[in-house]
Amino acid sequence: MEETKKLAIPDGYEFDRVENGEVILKKKEVVLPKTFEKCSEMCIDDLTAQVLLVIPRNERDSINAICQLLVCRNAWWKQLGWKPDWKKNREKYCIYSWEGNVVPKGISALGNHIIAFPTPEVRDQFYVAFKDLIEEAKELL
Repeated sequence: MEETKKLAIPDGYEFDRVENGEVILKKKEVVLPKTFEKCSEMCIDDLTAQVLLVIPRNERDSINAICQLLVCRNAWWKQLGWKPDWKKNREKYCIYSWEGNVVPKGISALGNHIIAFPTPEVRDQFYVAFKDLIEEAKELL
């Protein structure tokens, strides 16, 4: 009679194979969307459309860009299984604006920044993917 057992696979891993009676797991490859369209598809259940939103005319493009960046940031956080805890003194890797310029390589432990990630590599990938939106929204970062 064959014996079977159920195993709980830890988050971030998936079944690979059985080798010499041992279950081999492999780390799941995290796919981070590189366009606003892909990000919005991933977060469709978390989005809402506002029919009437009163905004200053000269900031319309910046506000639109920041909204798109938030959707993309949330999609990346979802894929990474991460969200910053600003109450804990741990480094977060941020993109922000300082003196009118984008700072794409920021680090923060306690200061809140709207675009933050768990590693410098992920932050840098986000900057490359969404540089145009970041530049458009820089006055609001």
